[in-house]
Amino acid sequence: MSKVFQKIWTYKYHILITLILILAGFFRLWHIEFGLPHCFYADEPEIAELAIKYTFELKDIIANNNYYKLIPISYVYGTLPSYMFTAFTLVTNKLAGILNIQLSKTDIYILMRSFNAVVTLSLVPLVYAIYLKLFGSKKGAILSALLVALNWKLIVHAHYINSDVILTILTTFTFLFAISYFNKPQKSIYVWLLGLMMGFAVGTKITALISLPFFCGLFIIKKDYRSLFGFLFITFGAFAITNPFSIIFIQDFAYRVYEMLFKEGGVVFDSVDYSPFKYISALSSILTPLLLAATLIGNVTALKIKRSLHWLFLGIIIIYILFYSIQSRRVDRWMLPIVPICTVYAVYGLTILKRLLTKASINSKKWFKKLYLVAGIFGGVIIFSIYIHNPITLLSQFQKNTPKSEAYLWARDNLPTASNRLTITEEGLDPMNKLRTDVGYKVKVIKFNVYTSENAQLDFPPDLAIYDYVIISSRPMVNFKKLEVVKKYPNYTEAWNNFEQELHNESKYTLIKSFVLSKPNLIPLSDVYIYKKL
Repeated sequence: MSKVFQKIWTYKYHILITLILILAGFFRLWHIEFGLPHCFYADEPEIAELAIKYTFELKDIIANNNYYKLIPISYVYGTLPSYMFTAFTLVTNKLAGILNIQLSKTDIYILMRSFNAVVTLSLVPLVYAIYLKLFGSKKGAILSALLVALNWKLIVHAHYINSDVILTILTTFTFLFAISYFNKPQKSIYVWLLGLMMGFAVGTKITALISLPFFCGLFIIKKDYRSLFGFLFITFGAFAITNPFSIIFIQDFAYRVYEMLFKEGGVVFDSVDYSPFKYISALSSILTPLLLAATLIGNVTALKIKRSLHWLFLGIIIIYILFYSIQSRRVDRWMLPIVPICTVYAVYGLTILKRLLTKASINSKKWFKKLYLVAGIFGGVIIFSIYIHNPITLLSQFQKNTPKSEAYLWARDNLPTASNRLTITEEGLDPMNKLRTDVGYKVKVIKFNVYTSENAQLDFPPDLAIYDYVIISSRPMVNFKKLEVVKKYPNYTEAWNNFEQELHNESKYTLIKSFVLSKPNLIPLSDVYIYKKL
């Protein structure tokens, strides 16, 4: 029996990684169908609808040479995710046809979300491998893998179809292959793989280019100019293959990138933030303040070993923070590509702190050693408890019905069709658009405009007097209350404040139903409130 146990024990790290992957899969696939079929999340239709469209039109596109139908709507969010999900949907539909299974659009969305969630599991072994290559400790590698598996922000973005989580995976691959090249520069396969992943990353989101100079610096440090040329050539080739229309229509591509920069260059009400430290705060929210501090400790300490390699990663972390900090927006998901490498350094920072505590306790009295041990265990429990709180909270927040889908179902079944209904929402595909209405009545759905480049500051609220019911989503209703908006557009703010005050006037309107998510709202989703005119 002991021999069997010893044999199993030799595979303990393999077993632990497997268990971590199962745990990560559980959190990522938990209610993967949330909101469907009535609500989509964020911008996922921009990728998913294209994938579905390409899937069912591909025969026509090829047969009639209608390749123009593959031209992307947006060049900034590259076409790699759309083509990747198209390939997945094609294979899935083919298998369903062979098995005589009819897939609905909702089924396809759930399958694409599930595919996205499973793909994100690759971050677990990737981070394990990176830690092992950088610091050589299997225990540290296991802890890094566990923290990435349980990172609440990665869990959220694994739940729906998006570019940012794909970019995160590809960026993490570039880190791994950069380390492999640094350790064995004579192996050209790592140059090829690094270039391939970099090209795919840029083909996923053009902002991945901000890390390109640092990878070039890696080859310059090694004075390996031939590999540098090869890396750049492969990067361009991988980008061109995954985004062919960006090359074919290079002028349009450049204009679209400029247009996006201009569009988001003004005030964007839902994410405006002028604080120079907003992305330090964002990383603190994603990692927890303690782990962010440990990241700094780990990276600074690591500079003493393999200096150029750790300077490379520190440079990429800093450029991500600086690049987005000079903008007027705070969008936390933009930090996702550096979360895995930050986690690696955070764990290394924790091991450094542990080492310092152990060293300090060696020459201490016996009772002091026990105090150090208790403090260390207690501190570890506190750090992990804080870290695990958000993932556990997400289990209650990710449910089949979101507040918005619940509100739609209730409104559909309970609000009279012979009534005028107003909806204020942040979604273009809000389910309230599907509410039935009798002749002579109307359902008006207003998507809150957030771009001042599209004159959002001139979009004043409608007249409430003509509506019998008003359905309000909570997220857009905080936009006009932001200090930056209040200062810059006082008339706009005043108009929306008056609108809200009238709605809360108990002599005119009464709240008849609310659909509220538990707090903190991590996903985040709008709470929905339904008011009736008295």
